[in-house]
Amino acid sequence: MTGIAQIADHYRAAEGLARGTVELHAVADEAGAYLDAALKRLITQLRSEDPEIWQDLLIVARQVRWRLATNPAPATFRSDDDEVLMALLATCQRRGLAADEQTQLLLEDLARRAEEAHVQDRPTGEVLLESLRELNYQACVVITASGRAQNATKMWFDDLGISVSVIRGSFRDQPDVVDQAYAVGAPSLFGPSLLTAPRATALAYVLPSWVQDRSLPKSTLADYAEGVIRPGRKIFKIGREPILEDPPAPVEDQLLPSPVWSRQSPPRPPRADEVLARKVLLGGGLAIMLDQDGEHIRSLIPNRPVGERVELADVSAVTVGSYLVLREGETQSALLYDWAIKLLGTRGLDARSSQEEWKSALRAALRRLGNAAVVRALDRAGVKRADRAAAWTATTMVRPQDDGDFELLLSWLSLPTQPHFELAAALRRARLQASQDIREILEEAVSAADLSELERDGFLRLELDVDGFRSIIATRVLAISPNFEPIHRNDVRRPVEDWGARWLE
Repeated sequence: MTGIAQIADHYRAAEGLARGTVELHAVADEAGAYLDAALKRLITQLRSEDPEIWQDLLIVARQVRWRLATNPAPATFRSDDDEVLMALLATCQRRGLAADEQTQLLLEDLARRAEEAHVQDRPTGEVLLESLRELNYQACVVITASGRAQNATKMWFDDLGISVSVIRGSFRDQPDVVDQAYAVGAPSLFGPSLLTAPRATALAYVLPSWVQDRSLPKSTLADYAEGVIRPGRKIFKIGREPILEDPPAPVEDQLLPSPVWSRQSPPRPPRADEVLARKVLLGGGLAIMLDQDGEHIRSLIPNRPVGERVELADVSAVTVGSYLVLREGETQSALLYDWAIKLLGTRGLDARSSQEEWKSALRAALRRLGNAAVVRALDRAGVKRADRAAAWTATTMVRPQDDGDFELLLSWLSLPTQPHFELAAALRRARLQASQDIREILEEAVSAADLSELERDGFLRLELDVDGFRSIIATRVLAISPNFEPIHRNDVRRPVEDWGARWLE
């Protein structure tokens, strides 16, 4: 199909959906309903408790429930659910040791319901398979809410010998328009793009009936734009609804697992050796503290052509869903600095000594006078970015960006312009070369890697047989804290294990 014909099909699909009706197949799911009710009763019981104390339990419990609602595959193809179930059972048991009797009973009920739901096949999967069979599997696509569900559904279909495309999250990987799309989960989990940029002439959502959020999502501009796609909605109730003996009271509860950020201490300005940063949760159960004033961070864009996937992106451009390339246990900036020193050969020792001399003098001034006083003094001396004084002491910060600022800084520190200026210039050029070398090495590794694993799991270890590159990872941003806090410069962008990131999709 030509590009023009494909675009015409996209417009016809959008027009047809705008005038048509979106179906919601609400499927009765007894095991899931009992688990959902058990979790809601526990949430109600814990309303007066400190949320930080119980956040580990609630995060993993919501992850179990999320998988019930979004993964239609039979238990045989959900072996990776064993780990999250075991984590929930262990956490329920541990928390029950110090809980009151009523909470203990609720924890036991939650654990039992989770075990029962774990081993059963999903009613949503049965309805999905029947719907596909009625259309003879042709011209259909299935959309899942996570890479894990996508992988399990693909294995299930392959085992059945069914040829149906399974994509994740949106129509991005579905270039041609098909007759029917089935999205597994509540409409809000997929966002408005399935409706506003469809690749199917008909769309249906398949979800457990205990999921009460059945509203169709709309873009933030929908209230202000003309010709917005607003399809009708028709709900089909499928199966016999379970009768809950003890239905839970209404409670504010979100289906999509989300992080619980720690409560912040009273804000304070960063010290001379600190920066403002916020926590970023990553795939692979990791987290980093991302600095507020950082300029660039290495990122990966999987859908770009080979050789153009790795780039230095602005820190401000990092959002949920971005892919970052990091060095485990140590920052890439440290690797870049060491590489640049090595590229300078015999001048590398002189450059390192020069860096240590002027930065030590600046650190001493910051300790003696305080950050605010140093900033005021440098400002009076004519330094344009005097507010960056503390940042210039970082090992990996070669020098101030502006030549005039660097010369004035050296003068204020009572240091000669040369050889510091020339050595810093040489080191900066070497750093640029090092950055390009590292990018080429990473591009080669990425081209040889299975990026479907990265998109499925949100984490990929890149195997490189090069000194200093043996622990490079690519990881997806899962959540970004809204809170900034002062942390030591050495802790910025250093990947560490984080329990809260482990159970996020």
